[in-house]
Amino acid sequence: MLRNSILQQLSGRSTPPLFPSLGGIQPGETAANKAPVGTNVDPMADYRLMQRRLLLVTLGLTGLEVLVTAVFWDRQTILSVAIGGFAALLYLFLLTRSVEKVGGSSRQLGKVQLLVPVVLVLLSSRWHQLQLLPALIGFLVSKSAVIPSTVLDLRIGQRPQGSTPNSLNA
Repeated sequence: MLRNSILQQLSGRSTPPLFPSLGGIQPGETAANKAPVGTNVDPMADYRLMQRRLLLVTLGLTGLEVLVTAVFWDRQTILSVAIGGFAALLYLFLLTRSVEKVGGSSRQLGKVQLLVPVVLVLLSSRWHQLQLLPALIGFLVSKSAVIPSTVLDLRIGQRPQGSTPNSLNA
C-alpha cells in the first residue's frame, strides 16, 4: 500500500488495475475483498482467458507459418511444418491442463507434455515423409505465440476502465 501511494505521488496518477475484468483490483487487494457479498469470483477466470488467447494465437501463427512454407517450399516440407505446429498446439494444451491441476488435486507439474517433442523426433526418424528440421522449426516457431499473447495481456491491463480499444486510438 505504501509503495502504491509513493508511486502515485511521484507519477501524479493512480496505478492501472491489474485485472480490469475483476472490477479494477489494485496490487495488494484480493478479489474476495473487492467482490460484492454473495457473488463467487472465479480465481481461474483470468488464467482460462489467457490460456484460450494463447492457444488461439498459437493456432494463428501455425496457420501463418504453414502458408508461408506453402509459398516457398515443397509438400513434404509443408507437411513437416504443419505436423510440428500441431505438436506445438498439443504440447501447449497438455501444459496448460497440467498447470490448471496444480494446487487442486496435484502438487507438481505433469510430465506428459514433455513426450510431445520426443515423439515428434522419433516420428520424423521413423516416417520418411516427415523431415526433422522443418518439424522442429514448426514446433519452435509456434512458441513465439507467447509474445503477442503477453502484449495483448499488457494492453488490456493498461486500458483505463470504461474505455474500449477503439476509444484509445481516437
